[in-house]
Amino acid sequence: MSEEKKLQEVKKVNQLLNRLNTSVQDNDAIKKEILTAYAVINKSEKVSQQQKQIPEAIRNLNWYLRNLAFANEYHFTKEQNDIINQLEVMSRSLKDSPIGIINGVTMGF
Repeated sequence: MSEEKKLQEVKKVNQLLNRLNTSVQDNDAIKKEILTAYAVINKSEKVSQQQKQIPEAIRNLNWYLRNLAFANEYHFTKEQNDIINQLEVMSRSLKDSPIGIINGVTMGF
């Protein structure tokens, strides 16, 4: 995958995290988790490293948000659910994408 495509994916995830953060105005704990995901993704200056952090950062954020929802501690709006779903889809596509070929067999990690 080209560096430009990786950069576009990182930017898209960052934009979605920003939209989610601005939509959650009344819960500092959720904002903290969103900012943690952002910090994990953007810790490195290398775009390839940022992209590699996306699946784990989004998985951890999703886990936290789902637990809040299941416990009825926060009610997510339709817009927030849409953003969370977009993040999850992007995270899965990056996680499941093949990163190498060994002996003619695609190995996805």
